[in-house]
Amino acid sequence: MIPRKAQAATETLIILGVAFTVLLAVIISSTDIMNMFSASEKASKAGLMLEDISNAVDLVYSQGEGAKTRVYVTVPADVVSSSVLADRLEIRFRNDTIHRSFSHNITGQLPAEEGNYWVIIEARENDTLIYTEGLGYCGNSDQEGSEQCDGTDLGNQTCISQGYDNGTLVCSP
Repeated sequence: MIPRKAQAATETLIILGVAFTVLLAVIISSTDIMNMFSASEKASKAGLMLEDISNAVDLVYSQGEGAKTRVYVTVPADVVSSSVLADRLEIRFRNDTIHRSFSHNITGQLPAEEGNYWVIIEARENDTLIYTEGLGYCGNSDQEGSEQCDGTDLGNQTCISQGYDNGTLVCSP
């Protein structure tokens, strides 16, 4: 026969063990639910980013060659990559991809790192160019961001400023 104090202590330990198990299950479930909401919120922010850029792309495309605008966007955390494909913008997360399609060609690049950016959208003869202000876009003949030169824009450099007596200075990727 178990003494009363020992039985009461055993029952208390069993009750505490069950309560701890229930509490642990609630905490784990809450964490999973919060992660789902967080992922959903990030996808929603990325969707808003794509929507803003898409609207600007459609606007400059409708205005024709030479039209240009910029859009302020926020790239959420956990973006794995962002792409500008022939007729589509795409943002990839670990387990999800969202995209917007167009009826015309687009080129360029989107920011993929978390943060706030000015995205430039410019209608050209055969496509619509998308690039991020300050980060530069190689190939648009504008020296930007960390680029030393781009295409024909040599950043006011000459052969003489580079220490040569003569020659032709060119920009290479």
